[in-house]
Amino acid sequence: MYNYSRLATLLQKYEAEVENGKYPKLPRITEIDFTLLDENEEHTIVDYLWKFDDILDDFYACFDENSQLISSNFKPHLVVAYLRQFCKVLSSFYSRYHVLGRNLSHLLPIMHVRIYLIKAVKIVLLKLFKILNIEPLEQM
Repeated sequence: MYNYSRLATLLQKYEAEVENGKYPKLPRITEIDFTLLDENEEHTIVDYLWKFDDILDDFYACFDENSQLISSNFKPHLVVAYLRQFCKVLSSFYSRYHVLGRNLSHLLPIMHVRIYLIKAVKIVLLKLFKILNIEPLEQM
């Protein structure tokens, strides 16, 4: 919950700074150079984002269209373990790298790619919370 709240706050701050003119608007995703994500923590986050499809597939394979459990293979502890490990990586990333920095043209591309990374993480966290029936907090 803490990681989600931190990321949500960061995205809110970015949007407010765009409104205030401190930062330019986020470019379209097709204009983003994702090869700029070259730090180990960034690669690990991307790996976790890719693994999320497997988590979803395993989870939804256990339920029918009416959300009734149809398989004894349902293992919620695996969802929680994934979430816990993912949050460790997010904490490490967040403490080591500044996402919002100075509005300098040479720094904007890395800021923008990290904003998109955080947006993707936030979507995954929201889906995990929904699976676990947790109401997320935007601020703590």
